Amino acid sequence: LYDQDGKAVYFQDDLVEGRVFAATFQYAKCKGICKNMTEKMSAASDILGNVMGNPVRFYIFSLAEDTPAEMKQYMIDRGIYGRPGWKFLTASRDVITTSPLCSTVP
Repeated sequence: LYDQDGKAVYFQDDLVEGRVFAATFQYAKCKGICKNMTEKMSAASDILGNVMGNPVRFYIFSLAEDTPAEMKQYMIDRGIYGRPGWKFLTASRDVITTSPLCSTVP
């Protein structure tokens, strides 16, 4: 997987092992429900305050193979870029849909 800054990360080792996290699946150019989902997660992040980033993480997984630049701009536009604990992640659709987290995605 690659994050919004183009950094390669491993699902198990870098994202989930030993961490508390919430995840959503969307894409950077979404015109529908994605904005609402991000707003809800942002509100939850505000409530969680100083536990965001350690131990709580919020992950957005792209189902559209967005580029890191597109994901970063999405986060900037919504005021979540640089906030502790947030990552927007992408990979090929095959990698995303075959991860243990998404074993039920068609």
